[in-house]
Amino acid sequence: MLVRPYLIMNIFHDKVIWRGDRNDRIVYLTFDDGPTPHTTEAILEILEVKNVKATFFCVGDNVRKYPHLYETITSFNHETGNHTFHHLNGWKTSTNTYVENVIACESFFQTPFFRPPYGKLTYSQYLQIKQRYLVVMWDTLSMDYASTETHVSCLKRLIRYTRFGSVVVFHDNVKSRATLLKCLPAYLDFLKNEGYTCRTITDFVIKKVHI
Repeated sequence: MLVRPYLIMNIFHDKVIWRGDRNDRIVYLTFDDGPTPHTTEAILEILEVKNVKATFFCVGDNVRKYPHLYETITSFNHETGNHTFHHLNGWKTSTNTYVENVIACESFFQTPFFRPPYGKLTYSQYLQIKQRYLVVMWDTLSMDYASTETHVSCLKRLIRYTRFGSVVVFHDNVKSRATLLKCLPAYLDFLKNEGYTCRTITDFVIKKVHI
């Protein structure tokens, strides 16, 4: 299943990215939920071997607990985004509490990008968050976290739904680790064989500004 949060995209349009330029053979690779011991390091090793850069949407409390992992991400010239401090579900959290949780991350790292956990964000939350961040959603979800999925089924889904400009989501957490670490190298090989280039969200923003 291709996951596109249409409702959010239809309402929140002026500061939201869900897909890049449909004319460019580029994929924007992203990882949510980290940094996570052992998983983050393994992801970084794969990306380094494949010579790929990505954007990591980090949970603030994980950055607080594992600052060395966050520093390792940035030392490899990957970029980061805000994923709330406690991985909150916006639909189950008051606006004030949610926004305060997002801002709490700023004590530990700075970034111009934000992605709501689960893709769930209310309009009132969005109105405040867009004043500080560019909201980054996605158009292609790996489903690497699902217990019903294997690395083979995740890879097949990604191959089926990857398009020019796709923003692709993997997960940097314990639950996804086994599937992710088998699927990711094969997916990167697919992208290379199909002539895709992986870029960061900053690259998309820079390109958009110069169009």
